[in-house]
Amino acid sequence: MGRNYYAVKEILGAVKALSESSELAVRKLEVDVKVQELKAEQMELKLSKDRAEVVPVTLLGEILTEVASQMAPMLEPIHIRVKQRHPSLPASAVDQIKLEVVKAMNLLAEVDKHVKSFVDNYCEGEL
Repeated sequence: MGRNYYAVKEILGAVKALSESSELAVRKLEVDVKVQELKAEQMELKLSKDRAEVVPVTLLGEILTEVASQMAPMLEPIHIRVKQRHPSLPASAVDQIKLEVVKAMNLLAEVDKHVKSFVDNYCEGEL
């Protein structure tokens, strides 16, 4: 009877060891799967960049800054053109137009600072 006791104890130890090694194997597989998923995402992003479907946010900010710098000279004289085309327009209305144009130009001048927050808001579904 003593030998049977040891045999059962040895079997239980072997089962426990097998169980622990199985858990480790499962964890390793889970890690491997996650690594493969990340590699697939990385490849998908690279392909998207290659097809020019996505650009880095910093590049987008630079592009928009360039566009804004080209728009500013077009916006600046708007109040003068409006006054020339509508001479009867009160000076206060022209000043209001000038004020709104200045606000728009200030926003354009800082567009690169706002790009990241715009992108974040878009990704969170707030836009």
